[in-house]
Amino acid sequence: YYGSQSFSLTEYQPVTAHFFLQPFHERLFSNHNQHNFIARKPYTSFTYSGGNYEQQHISFIHTQNYSKDLNVGIRLRYYKSNGEYSNQVVSGRHIAPWFSYTGDMYSIHGTYAFNYLSHFENGGLVRDSLIDYPLSIIMNLSDAHSEKKFQEGELVQKWNLGSRPLISDTNRLD
Repeated sequence: YYGSQSFSLTEYQPVTAHFFLQPFHERLFSNHNQHNFIARKPYTSFTYSGGNYEQQHISFIHTQNYSKDLNVGIRLRYYKSNGEYSNQVVSGRHIAPWFSYTGDMYSIHGTYAFNYLSHFENGGLVRDSLIDYPLSIIMNLSDAHSEKKFQEGELVQKWNLGSRPLISDTNRLD
C-alpha cells in the first residue's frame, strides 16, 4: 500500500501463481501480510489454544527497535489437529522474520516468509451406512498425504535525493 487502506486508490487482492496454495492463502505468511513496526519498547506476544482431537495452536510475535531507526522482529505460528476420523491430521509451521531501517536519507525494509503445510487425506467413507457407528468407520484412503512448502522474500530500498527527509509513516500526507 502507498497509503492506509482508507486512502488506498485501488483495493489490493493478493494473488499467488501457485494454484494449490489458494485454499491456504489466509494461513500463509507472505510479503503481502507482513508488517513493520516502530516499537519504542520491545513487544512480545505469545498465544496458545487447544481443543478436541488433540488440536493445538501456538502463535508468537516479537519486535524491538535496536535504535530509533532500526527495527527487527519475527512471527511464528504452529498448529496441528488429528481430526475426528482417521487420516485427517492437519499441521502447519510458519515463520516470518523482518527488519527495517528508516533514516533521513535512506531506508531499507526486508521480509522473509517460510510456510510448511501437511495434510493427510482419507478419501471419505467407504460406506455411508457406517456413519452411525464411529468405531466401525472405514476410509477410502489409508496413506494419502500432501505437503506444501512456500517461501518468499522481499527487499525494498529507498534513497532520498532531495532535501526533505523520507516519510516513514505511510498514513501521513505532506
